[in-house]
Amino acid sequence: MTPGASFSQRRLIPPVLLGLGLITALALAGLGGGASYSRILSCAATGGHAGVLPDSRSIGSENRLYSPPDGARVIAAAVDGVSCAVRFNVYARPGGLTNRSEISRPQVLWRSGQTKWYALSLLLGRRHPWPGRGGWMIVTQFFAEDVHHGLSGGSPPVAIEVTSSGHLVLDIRGGRKVAPTAAAPLSAEYDLGTATSGVWHDLLLRVTWSTDAAGRVEAWQRTRGQRFTRTPQVDARGPNVLTVAGDVLPVYAEVGIYRSSARFPQVTYFGGLGAFASRRGADAFLERPAHR
Repeated sequence: MTPGASFSQRRLIPPVLLGLGLITALALAGLGGGASYSRILSCAATGGHAGVLPDSRSIGSENRLYSPPDGARVIAAAVDGVSCAVRFNVYARPGGLTNRSEISRPQVLWRSGQTKWYALSLLLGRRHPWPGRGGWMIVTQFFAEDVHHGLSGGSPPVAIEVTSSGHLVLDIRGGRKVAPTAAAPLSAEYDLGTATSGVWHDLLLRVTWSTDAAGRVEAWQRTRGQRFTRTPQVDARGPNVLTVAGDVLPVYAEVGIYRSSARFPQVTYFGGLGAFASRRGADAFLERPAHR
């Protein structure tokens, strides 16, 4: 079974049961559903200081960090031309269900009927950049959850995954289901091209979140020095919001590494993730000085 084929069964464990602990970290700045720009993750939000991301004692409880000790670190020195990055690493851990080092902000939500541009940049470490054979690795996901009622959507409706064959893929799920563990009525995977280690990948997503046929996900991917194609590499239409037990679930972003258990460590660097009202804002985010 390919990594994409098994993906719908992966994100079925509530975060508090993953065994890595749930702690809060990292002041991710500036946000709100109506804002034209939402900086979800960037070195500017961390103050650009090298070191392990601060914990809830100094930051507050609005953000979540799912990580082993020293699993997420701000790198103030240049990483292949990017002046500041956040490094996520997971360790060799053959036991258990998953290995995880991610950060999210559940207070920044997007709902059915909204359209947003998302821009992100990531670099896969040169050593073990991909999951092992039969394994899977998610590097960005939009997780569906009714935070107030503690109801999750199971597998994320939109996610960026790295496959064991060395490709970046876009996963989309949507529709109505009776429980988080049930399969989504719509589940599809789209290839975004080669996942090259040691170079920065920029991704653009234009998402119209919807419970019905009005849903749309357009996606572009490039490596540094390339231009985005004029037309999107993926143009997927249909439901991309999950409704669970009658509850239409909003989504929030999580970035980092979430993978099947493996006997080797992995590292991924992030230059940032932002949400914007326009393509112009997303492009400017990827061209900012911190990225050059």
